[in-house]
Amino acid sequence: WGNPFGVSSVTFVDGDIDAAYAAARVRLSAVLRVNPWLCGQLDKQRRLVRPAAVSALEIDKVLSRQAVPTATRATPYEELVTALGPLSVQGGKALVASKGRVCRLVFVEPSAPGGEFAIV
Repeated sequence: WGNPFGVSSVTFVDGDIDAAYAAARVRLSAVLRVNPWLCGQLDKQRRLVRPAAVSALEIDKVLSRQAVPTATRATPYEELVTALGPLSVQGGKALVASKGRVCRLVFVEPSAPGGEFAIV
Protein backbone atom coordinates (compact mmCIF):
# COMPACT_ATOMS: atom_id res chain seq x y z
CA TRP A 1 0.00 0.00 0.00
CA GLY A 2 2.97 2.28 -0.37
CA ASN A 3 3.43 2.72 3.38
CA PRO A 4 7.09 2.71 4.49
CA PHE A 5 6.19 1.52 7.98
CA GLY A 6 5.72 -2.05 9.07
CA VAL A 7 3.58 -3.03 12.01
CA SER A 8 4.79 -6.42 13.09
CA SER A 9 1.91 -7.02 15.47
CA VAL A 10 -1.24 -5.34 16.69
CA THR A 11 -3.44 -6.83 19.39
CA PHE A 12 -6.85 -5.43 20.28
CA VAL A 13 -7.81 -5.74 23.93
CA ASP A 14 -10.99 -5.16 25.92
CA GLY A 15 -10.25 -4.06 29.46
CA ASP A 16 -8.42 -1.60 31.64
CA ILE A 17 -5.60 0.07 29.70
CA ASP A 18 -4.11 1.54 32.88
CA ALA A 19 -3.77 -1.88 34.54
CA ALA A 20 -2.45 -3.48 31.35
CA TYR A 21 0.08 -0.67 30.82
CA ALA A 22 1.31 -0.91 34.43
CA ALA A 23 1.69 -4.70 34.18
CA ALA A 24 3.50 -4.41 30.83
CA ARG A 25 5.86 -1.80 32.25
CA VAL A 26 6.89 -4.14 35.08
CA ARG A 27 7.48 -7.06 32.69
CA LEU A 28 9.19 -4.93 30.05
CA SER A 29 11.48 -3.43 32.69
CA ALA A 30 12.62 -6.91 33.67
CA VAL A 31 13.20 -7.89 30.03
CA LEU A 32 15.14 -4.71 29.22
CA ARG A 33 17.35 -5.10 32.27
CA VAL A 34 18.51 -8.55 31.14
CA ASN A 35 18.61 -7.57 27.45
CA PRO A 36 19.51 -3.86 27.29
CA TRP A 37 20.14 -4.12 23.53
CA LEU A 38 16.36 -3.87 23.09
CA CYS A 39 16.49 -0.27 24.29
CA GLY A 40 19.54 0.44 22.17
CA GLN A 41 19.79 2.91 19.36
CA LEU A 42 21.80 3.27 16.19
CA ASP A 43 24.75 5.65 16.19
CA LYS A 44 25.83 7.68 13.14
CA GLN A 45 27.78 4.70 11.80
CA ARG A 46 24.57 2.63 12.20
CA ARG A 47 26.06 0.53 14.97
CA LEU A 48 23.73 -0.67 17.68
CA VAL A 49 24.65 1.01 20.96
CA ARG A 50 23.01 0.05 24.24
CA PRO A 51 22.71 2.14 27.39
CA ALA A 52 25.13 1.43 30.24
CA ALA A 53 22.16 0.95 32.55
CA VAL A 54 18.43 0.62 31.97
CA SER A 55 16.75 3.47 33.80
CA ALA A 56 13.11 4.53 33.95
CA LEU A 57 13.94 7.11 31.28
CA GLU A 58 15.23 4.37 28.96
CA ILE A 59 12.08 2.32 29.54
CA ASP A 60 9.96 5.37 28.67
CA LYS A 61 11.78 5.59 25.33
CA VAL A 62 10.58 2.06 24.48
CA LEU A 63 7.14 1.99 26.14
CA SER A 64 4.54 4.65 25.43
CA ARG A 65 0.86 5.48 25.09
CA GLN A 66 -0.55 7.17 22.01
CA ALA A 67 -3.96 8.22 20.78
CA VAL A 68 -4.92 6.84 17.36
CA PRO A 69 -8.72 7.20 17.13
CA THR A 70 -8.96 5.26 13.86
CA ALA A 71 -7.27 2.13 15.26
CA THR A 72 -10.11 -0.28 15.94
CA ARG A 73 -10.98 -3.85 15.01
CA ALA A 74 -13.42 -2.44 12.48
CA THR A 75 -10.78 -0.41 10.65
CA PRO A 76 -9.96 -1.86 7.22
CA TYR A 77 -6.46 -3.34 7.09
CA GLU A 78 -5.01 -0.77 4.68
CA GLU A 79 -6.21 2.10 6.87
CA LEU A 80 -4.94 0.35 10.00
CA VAL A 81 -1.45 -0.02 8.51
CA THR A 82 -1.42 3.68 7.63
CA ALA A 83 -2.76 4.76 11.04
CA LEU A 84 -0.38 2.60 13.08
CA GLY A 85 2.67 2.87 10.83
CA PRO A 86 4.13 5.90 12.62
CA LEU A 87 4.15 3.87 15.86
CA SER A 88 6.56 1.36 14.35
CA VAL A 89 10.33 1.42 14.69
CA GLN A 90 11.68 3.74 12.01
CA GLY A 91 14.01 2.69 9.23
CA GLY A 92 17.81 3.17 9.45
CA LYS A 93 18.41 6.84 8.50
CA ALA A 94 15.26 8.08 10.22
CA LEU A 95 16.06 6.03 13.33
CA VAL A 96 19.57 7.48 13.50
CA ALA A 97 18.30 11.04 12.99
CA SER A 98 15.54 10.72 15.61
CA LYS A 99 17.74 8.84 18.11
CA GLY A 100 14.82 6.45 18.48
CA ARG A 101 15.07 3.00 20.00
CA VAL A 102 15.28 -0.25 18.02
CA CYS A 103 12.31 -1.68 19.91
CA ARG A 104 8.94 -0.11 20.74
CA LEU A 105 5.85 -1.18 22.64
CA VAL A 106 2.94 1.22 22.21
CA PHE A 107 -0.43 1.13 23.92
CA VAL A 108 -3.06 2.83 21.76
CA GLU A 109 -5.58 4.71 23.88
CA PRO A 110 -9.24 3.66 23.65
CA SER A 111 -11.60 6.02 21.84
CA ALA A 112 -13.89 5.90 24.91
CA PRO A 113 -12.93 5.30 28.57
CA GLY A 114 -12.96 1.61 29.37
CA GLY A 115 -13.25 0.69 25.71
CA GLU A 116 -11.12 -1.39 23.40
CA PHE A 117 -7.46 -0.49 23.15
CA ALA A 118 -4.62 -1.78 21.03
CA ILE A 119 -1.05 -2.87 21.72
CA VAL A 120 1.47 -2.37 18.91
